Amino acid sequence: RGVVDRVLDSRSVICKDMFGKESDLSAFLGLRVDVAGGQQGRIESAFGKSGKFRVTFTEDVVLKPRDEVVLRFKR
Repeated sequence: RGVVDRVLDSRSVICKDMFGKESDLSAFLGLRVDVAGGQQGRIESAFGKSGKFRVTFTEDVVLKPRDEVVLRFKR
């Protein structure tokens, strides 16, 4: 679980608190994340070196900082 750190536009947000700063996010790129309201996005890229990452959505979403983001992941 992570949270929205900043809203870039109606389809992109920067999230944090899901990964540590030493994590290699390349294994998570393209994976689906869910937010409140049932919207789904995908992890697009790392953002900086502090474990933050960019999530994009196919539809416009209304999110604000501190909204929860959940990674849906199966092995």
